[in-house]
Amino acid sequence: MWKFNVITKEWLEMKPNGDIPHGRYGHTCVLSNNKLYMFGGGKKYNVQIKARECLSDVKSYDILTDTWNNIKTYTNGDLIANRRCHSAIIFNKQMLVYGGINEFGKILDDCWVLSLDNNN
Repeated sequence: MWKFNVITKEWLEMKPNGDIPHGRYGHTCVLSNNKLYMFGGGKKYNVQIKARECLSDVKSYDILTDTWNNIKTYTNGDLIANRRCHSAIIFNKQMLVYGGINEFGKILDDCWVLSLDNNN
């Protein structure tokens, strides 16, 4: 993990604490109340299942404490599908996730909302 100093124009490698996420691409990361919330993304191509593995996990990074945490999410039934290359925004203490691509290359057009107050 790296941070960029906009004044000195230098990159600095960080050594955060906590449950540091594995490398991924095509994920989203949004900022709310001094925390970065990261969702989903893709991993390398899995030759056994002939698909590019995708994730549906939520991680938070606390900027003030330099710590990563896993966020347990709860639903009222359906679970959000694993995805990469989706969009996400913060709106009224909620993270909205739209679209993306699943493991098998299917383009998704659904929208999910995560309440950042109660992880629901």
